[in-house]
Amino acid sequence: MHGVGGWRAGIAACTPRPPQGISIITSPQQTARAGWPIIALATAAGVIAAYQIGKVAPLLPELRQALDFDLVTGGLIASVINAVGCLLGLTTGLLADRIGRRRLLLAGLVLLCLGGLAGAAAASAIWLLLSRLLEGIGVVTIVVAAPAIIAEAADPARARLALGVWATYMPTGVALAMASAPAIAHATTWRGLWLIGALAVALFTLLCVFRLPRGLGQPGRGSGLSFAAAWKGAAARPGPWLLGACFGAYALQWFAVMTWLPTLVIEATGSSAAAVGPFVALAVAVNVVGNIAGGRLLQAGFAPSTLIAVVSVALGAIGLFIMTPATDATLRLVLACLFSSVGGIIPGATFAAAPRHSPSPALMGAVNGLIVQGSNLGVLLGPPVLALMVQFGGGWQGARWVMPAAGLTGLGLALLLRRLERRI
Repeated sequence: MHGVGGWRAGIAACTPRPPQGISIITSPQQTARAGWPIIALATAAGVIAAYQIGKVAPLLPELRQALDFDLVTGGLIASVINAVGCLLGLTTGLLADRIGRRRLLLAGLVLLCLGGLAGAAAASAIWLLLSRLLEGIGVVTIVVAAPAIIAEAADPARARLALGVWATYMPTGVALAMASAPAIAHATTWRGLWLIGALAVALFTLLCVFRLPRGLGQPGRGSGLSFAAAWKGAAARPGPWLLGACFGAYALQWFAVMTWLPTLVIEATGSSAAAVGPFVALAVAVNVVGNIAGGRLLQAGFAPSTLIAVVSVALGAIGLFIMTPATDATLRLVLACLFSSVGGIIPGATFAAAPRHSPSPALMGAVNGLIVQGSNLGVLLGPPVLALMVQFGGGWQGARWVMPAAGLTGLGLALLLRRLERRI
């Protein structure tokens, strides 16, 4: 499979088929009528999960003051929610294929709610870290289950568009958190924000219980494989690992910049978190522009590995200037918007390449899990690595070199991926 035709064929091949006896959607006409509400619900679940990821960054100064922890601990609190994903992404993908995506999605929402309630009651940094781990279990189950539900619900002719809509979940959710979290926390305290978030997740869970058809997202055709056999089948090829690593290199840069950008601007200008929040939210939101542009470039025939390579170099260069202390605050925000919009190309390119590297359609959940695992590892490492460089490298000046290093890593991984694809 090559180019757009190969990607289209790969998406069609990996679209799950309902098991025998289940006919929730039996024709393209029914799919067109029933698909988009389901796609909207699954995408909204991803947005809610991403909101929990992004709500900490704009409140780090307030959280540090309230619970008395240092910069490195703050980076861990911001990113530890992804620890479960970086460890269990593949296993969660296999679990989704085995027990069903709908059940896993609902379970993830429940865990997200419980994590929010635990975080609202946190009396120390350790307690807050543990609550973020619980939220992390919810996040990884949602982001593994939701795209499989979308692929099943979508009209095959519109699967590309539907998965493109799904790709916007992360920037949308994080941008909403950046824009609204400071205002909600100012009105209710940060604990009030956590409680309101948990209530919103609970209400949305009830909506999904009644609106997601019970026959949707049933165990896939690979569910008869043992965990060991399925794990071995998905992990035997280097392609999925390279895709996960490419996503991880990007995620490390993007989440590190978006996590510490509010702190960087507040320190440089003396502005409040509420004043800076909307500008940082804009920088996060324009990532959607890259998601859409990436879809169009893929449709035009550009190879995913080529897009990953070019964008990785661009991110390394732009990130270097964002993290340079001498950069003007206004220019830094403009560069952050450019950084985020260009970087948005990589998620779509990575998932578009997944069908080509999957051993079989039955193992697409596992391959997607590996990609999620790589992205979560990058998100987990990004903020604390940057904080360590600030703490031991002489301030932000020393931390700026993380960006080009990650960009060159992404370039090298993309070149390896391209070389591998030439042999497939």
